[in-house]
Amino acid sequence: MWSLLLPLAKNTIGHLIGKEEVRRYMVEILRSLASTTDNKLDDKAVDVVESLLFPKEEEETSSAE
Repeated sequence: MWSLLLPLAKNTIGHLIGKEEVRRYMVEILRSLASTTDNKLDDKAVDVVESLLFPKEEEETSSAE
């Protein structure tokens, strides 16, 4: 069963990953997985991923100048 569903899921996510709402959902999934551990290292890793995927608006305007 997994041998059928996993490639299909990977292909679907691969096509949709360009959409912001899908990337935000993936960050939410990572954050919920990171919250199940007892350390803060993985929480910080999710913060880094989120900051790289969604830079703050002021950083975007300063880099555009």
